[in-house]
Amino acid sequence: QDAIEWALRRGFAFVGGIGSRAKAERTRQRLEAKGFSEEDRARVRMPLGVDIGARTPEEIAVAVAAELVAWRRSRA
Repeated sequence: QDAIEWALRRGFAFVGGIGSRAKAERTRQRLEAKGFSEEDRARVRMPLGVDIGARTPEEIAVAVAAELVAWRRSRA
């Protein structure tokens, strides 16, 4: 939570977190309660990673890398 808030305050364009969908919802609720704008909350990608059914740390790393590449290509 602290790292996500830190990145949002500094204006990072891509902010992500690894966690379950339930954790992602709790994070969004906390951000809203702390006064982060809808625009800021929309920049948070959580759970992070392309949904490829990843389970192992290696698979999760591939899913996260894939999302980063997709985000970068869409902004180029």
